[in-house]
Amino acid sequence: MLEPGLIAYAGLASLAAARAKHWPARHLPAVLSPFQARAAGVALLMLSLFAALHRFGPAQGTVAWTGQLCVAGVALVLIMSWRFFAALKVAIAALLTAAVLALSSLAAG
Repeated sequence: MLEPGLIAYAGLASLAAARAKHWPARHLPAVLSPFQARAAGVALLMLSLFAALHRFGPAQGTVAWTGQLCVAGVALVLIMSWRFFAALKVAIAALLTAAVLALSSLAAG
C-alpha cells in the first residue's frame, strides 16, 4: 500500500537532483546527467501512478496516488531543507523498500 508513495518520493528526489539550483556548493558524485535524472524522475512518477492504479483501481488509485504524491513532496522538502544528501539517500532507501514490498506482495499472492 505504501509502494506508490515511496516510488513517488524517489521520482521527486530525482527531479530535484536534476536541478543545479538545489545542489550545494560542492558537486554531487553524479552518475546521471541532469537530463537522465529528469527522465528517471518522470519515469518513476509514472511507475508510481501505475502502481497506485494497479493496487487500488482507477477511481481510488488516482486519489491515493495524489495523496501519496503530496505526502512524498512534503517529506522531500522537509528533508532537503535539513540535508540535501540525506534526501537523496532516503530516496534510494525508499526505492529499495518499495521494490521489497512489491516483491513480497507478489509472493504472498
